[in-house]
Amino acid sequence: MGRKSKKRQVKEQDGMTKSERKEIQNLCSQLMELCKTPTQANPNKQWEEHVQIRSVVEKIRTKQQGLHRLFVDEEREENLDAFLSWVKEHGAMCNKVKIAKYNTEGYGIEAVTDVKEDDVFLSIPRSMMLTVETARQSEFGKLAETDPILKSMPNVLLAVHVLSEMFKPDSFWRPYLDFLPRSYSVPLYFNEAEMSYLQGSQAFSESLKQYKNIARQYAYFNKLFHTSPDAADVPLKNMFTYDGYRWAVSTVMTRQNQIPSTNRKYQCTSLIPLWDMCNHTNGKIRTGYDLSQNCSSSLALRDTQPNEQMLIYYGKRTNMEFLVHNGFVYPDNENDGVTVQLGISKNDKLYQKKTQLLSMFTLKSSVDSYIVQAGDTPLNKQLLVFLRIFCMTEDELDVRFKCERKPEMLEMLLHSEVPVSKSNEIKLWTFLDTRLSLLLQIYKSTIEEDEQLLEQSTISEFSKLAIQLRLREKQILHNAINHARKNKDIVEKLDESTLPDPLGQPKDDPSRIAENLDDNSLPEPLGLTKDDLGHKEEHLQDVVQKQVVANGEELDLENLSLRGEAVTQSTDDVK
Repeated sequence: MGRKSKKRQVKEQDGMTKSERKEIQNLCSQLMELCKTPTQANPNKQWEEHVQIRSVVEKIRTKQQGLHRLFVDEEREENLDAFLSWVKEHGAMCNKVKIAKYNTEGYGIEAVTDVKEDDVFLSIPRSMMLTVETARQSEFGKLAETDPILKSMPNVLLAVHVLSEMFKPDSFWRPYLDFLPRSYSVPLYFNEAEMSYLQGSQAFSESLKQYKNIARQYAYFNKLFHTSPDAADVPLKNMFTYDGYRWAVSTVMTRQNQIPSTNRKYQCTSLIPLWDMCNHTNGKIRTGYDLSQNCSSSLALRDTQPNEQMLIYYGKRTNMEFLVHNGFVYPDNENDGVTVQLGISKNDKLYQKKTQLLSMFTLKSSVDSYIVQAGDTPLNKQLLVFLRIFCMTEDELDVRFKCERKPEMLEMLLHSEVPVSKSNEIKLWTFLDTRLSLLLQIYKSTIEEDEQLLEQSTISEFSKLAIQLRLREKQILHNAINHARKNKDIVEKLDESTLPDPLGQPKDDPSRIAENLDDNSLPEPLGLTKDDLGHKEEHLQDVVQKQVVANGEELDLENLSLRGEAVTQSTDDVK
């Protein structure tokens, strides 16, 4: 008998055999099946699902280990000079600043001369930007027209475009791509132990959903790039790794902005080289798009001296949003807060009346997201109005429908200094105290325990970010609970006769509570401003579960959007 011959495993250009590639395809099929199931509302169930998904992802990463050459940490400083030369060669106005490296923020932008408030310190021409439009002009053009995900999710299209350019030695954006970070501090890069530190925080659910979405997208595109005729010209299909896609997604998620499209008909998702090196501070958005010069221009937030860092304002976001989408926690965040889920039960005998009154303020009776703010005023107008209506008696509801001076009476609900009644105010603060105390019980550690953990030298940087976030959230909740208890004590001591009529009847001179209001304070229907209403996402149907408020603000066509955004459905940042 002769010896059985063995087929020789021929490795392809990327160093993988056909059988190895088949194993990865099978794992991607498993991954797709795991990610198809609807996301559970229960955090424990979410975690169990996450562990399963992560197990398959790690198997894929192990088999692709030899293909990760472009996405390992390297000394970025070696590519700095080439990047600066490229920036200047292609028309960027940056003579007032330089790139500097900081201990905590990583790379940033530093003044080299005196820069006055509102001076333009950076201008970047459109020709330097990576955009959805350049993606559609690339080898992804056909796929962008036919694939439902690339067609409907411009940030995902930009991510695969960036990844594809990364594999082109002669890419126009080569100096920019070479200087980008090779990893990020967003939760997509957290290991299982680091991710577990987020338990209790509202970032926990968001991070698990983000991880699941990216895993599903990777499995989807891995199949698409090998089966679609429209992907024949895509150069990365045999080098498409999970680590590469995670890097591209994180690059876009932490750095993307919106500029006007070339035809000015829509906003175009883009990466703006050099400008995306700016770090965040409190302030206001001072970057816009100059249509006449076809470039983005950034104005200084304040007077800045040489060797001081030039900072920009990323927008109105909580630290949860900053961590999940940008990879940092900002301790002095003026817009920080914790989101709570509140709604009115359909079993409430006053459900219809409360729903009707809430609709006059463009609020919903179904479970929705409300933010508890940091600082001295934990309740914004949105939350104040909801809680007042939530706690109203039938008489207090009826008088607001029947009153001849209805607009003035409804307006009163917006003002914290004019309670509906003593009993309503007591119920409001009692309910808020109870509700927020329940949220605190979700966390598995105390403020003191978190502070002790942060002092340990052995804890990883990603673990520190997670602990810093949940510590800040607990501090916000404790502050709001103390605020509720203090206000309840004050109200209980008030003489009922000194308050407005218990049924909410306005005083003879309502102007005393309406002073300093602009003419837009009473829209039809009576609505709250966008800042009051906040920005909402899909919510969990669990009254104890916290949920993210969608980030972003409505922008004029000529203005850039807030820096960074979610790439999934729906540091400080390493620069």
